[in-house]
Amino acid sequence: MTAYFFFDKVLIPGVLVFTVARGLLSLFAPTAQWSLLAGSVLGPLFILLILVTARRPKAVKSNWQAVFGIVASFAAPCFFQFASSPRSVAVSFFAAAASLFYFAFGIASYAALGRNLGVIPSRKNLIFGGAYTVVRHPIYASYILATIALLLAYPAARNVAVFAIFLTGLLLRIHSEETLLAADPEYREYAARVPCKLLTIPLVIPLI
Repeated sequence: MTAYFFFDKVLIPGVLVFTVARGLLSLFAPTAQWSLLAGSVLGPLFILLILVTARRPKAVKSNWQAVFGIVASFAAPCFFQFASSPRSVAVSFFAAAASLFYFAFGIASYAALGRNLGVIPSRKNLIFGGAYTVVRHPIYASYILATIALLLAYPAARNVAVFAIFLTGLLLRIHSEETLLAADPEYREYAARVPCKLLTIPLVIPLI
């Protein structure tokens, strides 16, 4: 439980506060893309509000994969570069629209999870409704697809590296969570009903 308290109640809330502050400052930059940067303020703030009121877990899995995954997936996006202009107005509009769609999908996923949200891999009350009828990890899916949309608009080498680290972190977190939850018969039945962990064709359509 020590690792759970440190990550869920101290470290990650601190990172989220930093992300919100950075996003607010970015919105006042001369080259700010409001539609793209809004998620860096509203999203983390919404997560922070849920996280500080989250219920205690029934079981926790803490290992190097989980720790590295958490650090990589939360820290990497802070280095995403918006400074350069997008390739065209059309691409900028597409990236903004797709990002907002996935942002909304992610918020719906957080809302469904409610106080069962956790950062360190843990088992609380299992949620099977809402976005969780589409894929088993809808929040991570929204992260990945929204970042891909931004990457298409801002295809700098630095952003590609950021995305690679970010994706690696999320995949490690998914592996740790699935390993923990697989011990629960109810979750195994759910996994059989919803075999897709991350991506389905309907979710990818806005990127096509």
